[in-house]
Amino acid sequence: MKTASSEIRSIVIKAYGAGISRHQIADIVGYHLNSVSRWIREFERENRLEAHPRGHRASIFSEAEHREIVELIGKQPDITLEELRSHFAKACSLNAIHKLLKKLGFVVKKNSAGKRARTRGYNPGQSRMGRVPKNGRPESPDFPG
Repeated sequence: MKTASSEIRSIVIKAYGAGISRHQIADIVGYHLNSVSRWIREFERENRLEAHPRGHRASIFSEAEHREIVELIGKQPDITLEELRSHFAKACSLNAIHKLLKKLGFVVKKNSAGKRARTRGYNPGQSRMGRVPKNGRPESPDFPG
């Protein structure tokens, strides 16, 4: 979608002030009627011809905090998103922190705090020799269960 310059918007406002209808103005400048109507309404309410700045919201973390996050993750690679949020005392979503970490080049894994130190495939119900039944006795054809 193209953004109209302040010159086009000023032409729209002058034409509307001269008594030309919004439909005719929209046909002349080549923008949708809703856009023309919004520009007129914004000019009447706010006396503004410039478009709102485009782009994303400013980050909740400052540049200094970005550097601190990088250092903190270097010291504590297993830190969770929740721990990062509480460390910086921010009132933001975990998704916002996740997006920031991706922007900084980190890979975020979805592990809970209790399972981070365990090796893959660890199962407390298994022994080296195989499955241990709930009654604690090994399964064996010689030893009836």
